[in-house]
Amino acid sequence: MSKKTRKTRNSKQKNDKAKKTTVATLETPLGPCRVDLKDAKDAFDEARKWDRSPPTAEERCHEDYLGGTVSKHLAWWPSRQGSLMLTELKPFVSKEWDMDRLTHFIHRGTRETDPSYREVNTGVGKAVEVAIGSTMCIQNRDSGARLCLSTWIDCEGDVRLDIRFNRKDENGPQIAWDFLRGFKEHYYAHGPQRGAVFDANLNFISRHSGAGEKLVLPEHTQRQVDLHIHCFCDHRAQIEAEGMPTNKGIILSGPPGTGKTLLIKAVFEKTDMTTILVSPEMIRNDTISSVYNMARRYSPSMVILEDVDTSAGIHRKLRDHPVLGEVLQALDGINDNAGVVTIASTNYLERIDDALKDRPGRFSRIITVPVPDAETRRVLIERLAPEFRVDEADLDLDWLTENTQGYTGDWLRNLFVTARLFAISDKRDEINTSDLQSAISDIEANRDVAVKPTPEMPAPRCTALSSEGSYT
Repeated sequence: MSKKTRKTRNSKQKNDKAKKTTVATLETPLGPCRVDLKDAKDAFDEARKWDRSPPTAEERCHEDYLGGTVSKHLAWWPSRQGSLMLTELKPFVSKEWDMDRLTHFIHRGTRETDPSYREVNTGVGKAVEVAIGSTMCIQNRDSGARLCLSTWIDCEGDVRLDIRFNRKDENGPQIAWDFLRGFKEHYYAHGPQRGAVFDANLNFISRHSGAGEKLVLPEHTQRQVDLHIHCFCDHRAQIEAEGMPTNKGIILSGPPGTGKTLLIKAVFEKTDMTTILVSPEMIRNDTISSVYNMARRYSPSMVILEDVDTSAGIHRKLRDHPVLGEVLQALDGINDNAGVVTIASTNYLERIDDALKDRPGRFSRIITVPVPDAETRRVLIERLAPEFRVDEADLDLDWLTENTQGYTGDWLRNLFVTARLFAISDKRDEINTSDLQSAISDIEANRDVAVKPTPEMPAPRCTALSSEGSYT
């Protein structure tokens, strides 16, 4: 063998050996699998050539304004909450930042267009337009720091806020985090929810409904309301200064129609506290936790749990109720409820778990709202009579008060509505005693039917029917 042939063979062996060193054997359930790592790397590099597409219009905007490679922090909120949050974004930006550019990018950032706006309700009869899809290029007046803010709605309907910064700027991440934290603090201090009345679905409710003028309570009940609700809310600063707890739980208990809802409206009508109403149909997973998280942020605040016996507070002995544990945790858990007043209403106190209704720190006071006594009924009748055009000369207050024993405020109103119908059917403008007598009889008959069990179907006849008159 010549020297040249030997040299060629050795070179080939070295190349084969070098090539073999890039082969890896992987043990799999189907047996060993040999992979040439060099070939895999070459294939990966070839595939990446197709990924190196030119930057989109949106990416160019961010890179040009921020002066380098871009990173971002992301915040998101459910649709309704997110829309409310964005109502305060522009006011917050204007405090310390200048807006150099306001635009919007669509089609995955390839096309630039005008921002998209949405009308957002910020109170009863109040609304503002919000840039729900936009890109804002902003610069801090003092430090000169730059950020790009993008607002958009994702595929699940959540509202998102992207805060982009220069990745090579060592202070960039902290500037973005400080901006986001400051924005949230600004919203909770100045946003439309602060000092408002709204429900768990974030629908705003009028604070003033005239409930206080309509409400009539027995003297004993009124004293308890004044002491445990109005006095507590009005003197919360002194209570806190003396080191006493500033959170409180109260249950309003009584038969249906006695005025518990009217009392609740009259209570928050007299305060300026942020008030959150929760009715049974609004309660889903984490609703209670979410409501109390909001209440703590807006403290001093009030949480109203309507018909708690049918939702959050049902007795565990009746059936398993996962929301009960959430309520117990919210009222007396790790988080401090300082400044949060909870008022719950129930028609059936016995259905509420003892862990809720008989425990300081949760519900420490039960106020009974009873069926009106004679004195209360008389006041209610005097207030309702002018509203329904009652002939004052023909109205015998003593007789009507005596004959409406057991009537709640709702039933007294229904009495006048029914009497008004009798007057209208007789083509008269005013209600007289005869109309009231007929209305009482009509209501009593109706209530008598309401409490009777449904009668059984009569047994079928066993006799054969006559064939006369049948077709042949």
